Amino acid sequence: MMSVIETQIWEAVPDKKGYVRYVGQRKLVEVFNELEAYLKKEDIYPEEYFLQTHDARPDTLFPRGDIRCYAQWGGSEGIYIELEVLVGATKDSSYKIVHIATGKTLDESAEAYDRMQYIAGRIYKAFCGEEFQPSRYCIIDSSEKKEVTHERLLKKLGQECTTYMKRELLHKQTLIDDVSGKLGMMMTILSVIKKPKVYAALPKEKIEELYSTENVLDILCEMCSSVSEADSFEIEDIIASAPSFVRSEPDDSLDIEKG
Repeated sequence: MMSVIETQIWEAVPDKKGYVRYVGQRKLVEVFNELEAYLKKEDIYPEEYFLQTHDARPDTLFPRGDIRCYAQWGGSEGIYIELEVLVGATKDSSYKIVHIATGKTLDESAEAYDRMQYIAGRIYKAFCGEEFQPSRYCIIDSSEKKEVTHERLLKKLGQECTTYMKRELLHKQTLIDDVSGKLGMMMTILSVIKKPKVYAALPKEKIEELYSTENVLDILCEMCSSVSEADSFEIEDIIASAPSFVRSEPDDSLDIEKG
């Protein structure tokens, strides 16, 4: 499902059917007003208030980064919702948090906290959609089928690895020790597929399947789960001999209750 509220501006690319390009960010006040209207329409507006950050000017652009929204107990009273954007690091500075808006209720019951946490979740999904979106696809429709080059395949798998790290470490705030094993396996798989001889040995249909299958890096990790992440040669054999990289669906017809 697409996000309800867009923070970015995209436009069609002239003379390139099916392509869009990033133009810039929407104004923060426009995004906030749209979000406020959405909360009122859905009857999930915080009881006390929902206010835009006082630092924003009329021409301030909505920051480009990762949305964060959560509920927390107030220091002296009430329960608050904080909407923030985690802006990526640059050569001159590290990651920074940009505050967007605050919501509040004076009710301090457990039920009120649950409701505010629910509202925070709805706000997050209003921006990011019902499911985690790993990246924005620039090709929206095209009859031309591009060749899957080694570079394109590595870029796609690298994006999946980055998405996994963002989902687990940033959004879910999973401890690094709990994901280090899978992350290490992903990196080993990437290093194996990065070898020119491995790519050259794969049939064209397998390369296309690797490129077109969603979350194929997760599937490869499952296939290699019994292998040590340091054993790149065995991982190479598994990839080369795999009949398919598509995750098989369970057969419901075999799920028979035993008497």
